[in-house]
Amino acid sequence: MLKTDQLVAELVPAGRTLTLPDETGAGGVNWRQRAYAAQRHSKVPAGKRLRVARHDDSLVTTLEEGATGSELGAEPVVVPTRVRRYHPVVRDYRERTWLHEVSRKGLPRAARIVHALALAVLP
Repeated sequence: MLKTDQLVAELVPAGRTLTLPDETGAGGVNWRQRAYAAQRHSKVPAGKRLRVARHDDSLVTTLEEGATGSELGAEPVVVPTRVRRYHPVVRDYRERTWLHEVSRKGLPRAARIVHALALAVLP
């Protein structure tokens, strides 16, 4: 049984809440990442999501009702190969060079991606 499957299987008999020690700093199991992996790889039952919260020196993992917001099926966002006029959000970003966390070489591609996302989400 995979580790992510095991985590989800242990949640159901535990009443949908499982308290686990936070061993991440000691080189132990990173339960938070394991829960994220279970969610990402569709190990969680449909219509459910995992929530991980810190409590003292432990992590409380809860199986909750509701969507995660990361389900597949959303419309794809087409990133253009060229942009004549960037969205105002992108123009503002390009002027704020101190915010850039990409290389100068990668900046044009990043700008096109942000442009496509802005057009898909913003009016």
